[in-house]
Amino acid sequence: AVEEAHLRSLGENRRQGVKEPEEPKLHVNILNPVNVLAPEDMLKANLYAVLAMGEYMQPITTATINGAAESAWNEEHTVDVTDPEGRLELSLFNTVGGKEHLLGQGAVELSALVRGEATPVEVILFLEDDDGQWVAPREDPSLINTILTAVGFGLPPEEAADAEAAPDEMAQPQAMVDAAMLAQPTLTDIVMRTGGDCGVIA
Repeated sequence: AVEEAHLRSLGENRRQGVKEPEEPKLHVNILNPVNVLAPEDMLKANLYAVLAMGEYMQPITTATINGAAESAWNEEHTVDVTDPEGRLELSLFNTVGGKEHLLGQGAVELSALVRGEATPVEVILFLEDDDGQWVAPREDPSLINTILTAVGFGLPPEEAADAEAAPDEMAQPQAMVDAAMLAQPTLTDIVMRTGGDCGVIA
């Protein structure tokens, strides 16, 4: 009975021209890594990235880029968003001699994205040092270029426009999080404990 009532409500909304709310989704276009290895090491590298978002999303692993001076994935993925206040995590790995080496991890606050707009985001990569602090290992940091589009969630475009027009009165949307956001158990810890098996996390 509940399902029938829902279907009747959907039909009535369509007849009246009422637009159904969009399910929150995130379109991720993962482009390329930048400044992750020395040029001579890039020719021997086997790079792949892992996308994760909360405990309910199965992590997505990109294709592996093998031995290229200028590496690019140019992959597109669409994922369901269960927590619009959560974050998207990106981890970069290099496979050498059959072993996985973490090159860095970064994150993006989903709430900083503008609804419906394709937003270029440079995701800065951090590594954990011997003191347990997340730091950018280079003065010129490693990063992954992405384009992110929030569907059914995010800042209203008019609010983002107001922030640009009056930066002193309203904080600019900040898409990238700092290293402090990574100082909790994350995908990195899980991956390293499971020997690099990024595809299956219980």
